[in-house]
Amino acid sequence: MVMEMGNPHEPGRVSVTLKSDSRDGTWIVFHGSTQEIRRQIIETFELFEARETPLWELINEATSLYKAAGNASAGLGGRSLKKSEGNAATGSAWDKVAAGAEPEPEVDPNIARLTAAIEAATTTDALRDLYARNAAHFANPDLLAAWQAKGKALS
Repeated sequence: MVMEMGNPHEPGRVSVTLKSDSRDGTWIVFHGSTQEIRRQIIETFELFEARETPLWELINEATSLYKAAGNASAGLGGRSLKKSEGNAATGSAWDKVAAGAEPEPEVDPNIARLTAAIEAATTTDALRDLYARNAAHFANPDLLAAWQAKGKALS
């Protein structure tokens, strides 16, 4: 488990990364305020009974579950998807994936905000400042492409 403080220009934002035991294993990353991360972890691992658990204990439990599922899957050659008795049309994300639906992409609200800021920029200095204040978000290839295109248009 890795917990990092987020962008210093966004107070209260943190990142929690859960890693499997394997060097080449999978990762799961949660971004947001501590309240958002708590909600994301509870929903992801279906730990609804842990709503009053301190965040650090919740992170430790999620890490244990994540590693255990990965180890069991790797050791037994199995898959981690649980069987669903729910309705894929109205069920949880797990129900939909188990029924064969493509998982819904996670929507980052910062991307829409930054895309609008890029479109509104009137100078290359404004674009550079936007990038400097939000560098972590520019790992998104669509956002980076929009930023580069606007920079060329302003040059």
